Amino acid sequence: MAEGGTDRSMSETEMVPGHSSLYSRHSLNYVESVSVETSTIMTRLGYGEEIRRWRIEKYRENDRLCNSGIRGFTRITSGSKAEGLTCRLESDSDYLAVMNNILCFETGINLHTIPDNIEVYRMDTCIYPGYCKLFRERQTPSYCKEIDNALCDNGKGDVLLGSGLLLDDVSTLKIIYVADDGGILQHERAGPSIPMTMCSVLHTDFVSALRCHCPASSKDGLPDTVIGHHQT
Repeated sequence: MAEGGTDRSMSETEMVPGHSSLYSRHSLNYVESVSVETSTIMTRLGYGEEIRRWRIEKYRENDRLCNSGIRGFTRITSGSKAEGLTCRLESDSDYLAVMNNILCFETGINLHTIPDNIEVYRMDTCIYPGYCKLFRERQTPSYCKEIDNALCDNGKGDVLLGSGLLLDDVSTLKIIYVADDGGILQHERAGPSIPMTMCSVLHTDFVSALRCHCPASSKDGLPDTVIGHHQT
């Protein structure tokens, strides 16, 4: 090798200047400091982990108090409120209105294990992904009028629950229009949601839902009981 030349047998890593490791440590320290600063700012703005946990618990407590005074359905806070991301008056509030006396299940469930006061529907998921058909398996004497109005015959002797019919019937359950006096104003249905304005400042979206028992999902690590929207 000529004096002052470069030994081409040297690897690229051997030719990297010695200060590269210092540069890498500096980069990591910079990223870490930015992350800490961002976390501090988010906490001050009300989006930190601790305040989010506090909000989640308060929204759940509010649901428990609300459900203690209503019948027929269970209210569940969903969306950004359920994740603790927004305050009470920050954006609208999303709720699921889960009908209490109805249960949908996958094939393979023993009907005798379900209480007699629960109306039961069998889920047929052999259609489009994310959708299912609901076949009535058992009706109870104290049936829900909105559910009964949404039943239809498929022409093969089966009774199906129509999602569109159910949503149309539920949306006709009008609430007294006294919004200007601080009451509740119910708006026209938007898809599966029923928007409402309370006291002129609280904007909410209610979505009717049915409880589904899905053992197959629990085997995959998903919750054994989920909230489902259905399609005929």
